[in-house]
Amino acid sequence: MHVVISRAMATKQDPTSEQLARMAISGDVEGLFGLMDGEAENDRDGLAYKWLVVASDFGHDNADEYIDGLLEASSLRYDDDQFETGNAHWELAQAYLTATEGLPRDLERGRTHLEEAKTRHYPMSVQGSDKMIADARAPLPADARAVFDAVYDGSPPGASDDDDD
Repeated sequence: MHVVISRAMATKQDPTSEQLARMAISGDVEGLFGLMDGEAENDRDGLAYKWLVVASDFGHDNADEYIDGLLEASSLRYDDDQFETGNAHWELAQAYLTATEGLPRDLERGRTHLEEAKTRHYPMSVQGSDKMIADARAPLPADARAVFDAVYDGSPPGASDDDDD
């Protein structure tokens, strides 16, 4: 029995980005929240966060409650440097700007997620960030590149509301 369970777990596939996008767009926030596992060495909590954010993008207000719960009760609770959440917004921005991962092309949502990533100092907090930024920018069509350049214009991330300087 143990061998069967282990084999089933080893072959269990995570849903594809396209499947997750359909869940998010349709508002299956419980299903998306169910992706989390609370394990820091796994990226399932970040995956749940990313797609719950998409559900919120599409007007599913209850997604915000699930996001709050995820940030409080999962490994993301320890994302003090905002690396995981910054990466999720970075990936979503790229997906919206290029109509990939099952998401529609949406320049405004792309801009919003670029701004969220930048606020979290992402990817500037990653070694090799200049190359990451250049590599993300290069394949974009002109209108998406203009959006990208407006956010990643060389200025530092804005100060958060609780900064005193």
